[in-house]
Amino acid sequence: MIRTRIEDGFRISLPESVRKQFQVGETVLIETDDHGRIGIVPAETVLAILSDTFGMRQDSNTIDEVGIHYMDRIRQGSRIDEVD
Repeated sequence: MIRTRIEDGFRISLPESVRKQFQVGETVLIETDDHGRIGIVPAETVLAILSDTFGMRQDSNTIDEVGIHYMDRIRQGSRIDEVD
């Protein structure tokens, strides 16, 4: 877990260990969950994942329960618990 402080204007400074994952001026998507955790993801990463999975079952008339859960898992991605 990385600790940082919220500054005036509600700005959050990213610690050095996280900065390599982002570029200055890059558009990011910010999400919070029910536990108050904040996720920050580059918008291009999300678009790339959606593009890769779009239409995977386009010729199928039905998607079974297993398929729905599988696609949900793919589209969620993975959470980074620790940054190297």
